[in-house]
Order: sequence, then structure tokens, then C-alpha cells
Amino acid sequence: MARRVTANQILEAGKRLFSFLFALYLIFLVGRSVYLNYRVRQRLNQIEAEIKHLKSENQRLTNLIAYYQTETFRELEARSKLGLKKPGETVIAVPENADEPAEEQFRPQEEPTQPESTPNYIKWWEFLFGPAD
Repeated sequence: MARRVTANQILEAGKRLFSFLFALYLIFLVGRSVYLNYRVRQRLNQIEAEIKHLKSENQRLTNLIAYYQTETFRELEARSKLGLKKPGETVIAVPENADEPAEEQFRPQEEPTQPESTPNYIKWWEFLFGPAD
């Protein structure tokens, strides 16, 4: 015998199905909100780090500007780039690398090169284990 399904049973099954789908939809909305909140928080942290970096760079540049406006900087630049001196100073010009001997003295005599007939693996063997007698 076939069991008869009543309208009340169909209505109850419809209510359960609707409740289940509604719960799934709510879970989807909450999950999406959590994910979007996570992404916004990441972006906010990234922007805060960038702000911190830019503030430190701004402070460094402010310090450089203050240094460039000092009399000490002007004096050093005038001495190094313009070659100026203070009254009463004696300037001695020393050629660059005066302490180092000329390169020509250290160049070894170039010997005429002859093509070598010894293979590279034999050279390595002799280098590592000594010449074969």
C-alpha cells in the first residue's frame, strides 16, 4: 500500500527546507563579511606601514635640509668642490695616489705565449696530486 502524503507534511518539509537554505545563506553572508573584514584589516596594516616609512623618510629629509643649511656644510662644500681656503691657511696640493708606485713597475714581463698541448684534466691531476714521474 502506498502511503499518502498529506498537505501538512508537505508544508512541514517546505518549512524545513526553507529554514535550511536560509541558514546556509546566513552562514555565507557572515563568512563573506569576515573575509572582507580580514582583507580590509590587511590593507589597513599595509597603509599604516607605508605611512610609518614615509614619516621616517620625511624626517630624514628634514634633517638633511637642516644640515645643508648649516655653515659647516657650506664650508666643507666650498673647500672640497670649489677649492677655497680660509684666510691665513696654506693649501698643499698632493697628486692622487702619490704614495702608490706606478703600475708599470709591477707589470710582469710578458712572455711569448705558446699554445699548450697538455689537456686540462692532466693539469688538474698534476695540481692536485703532483706531477707523474
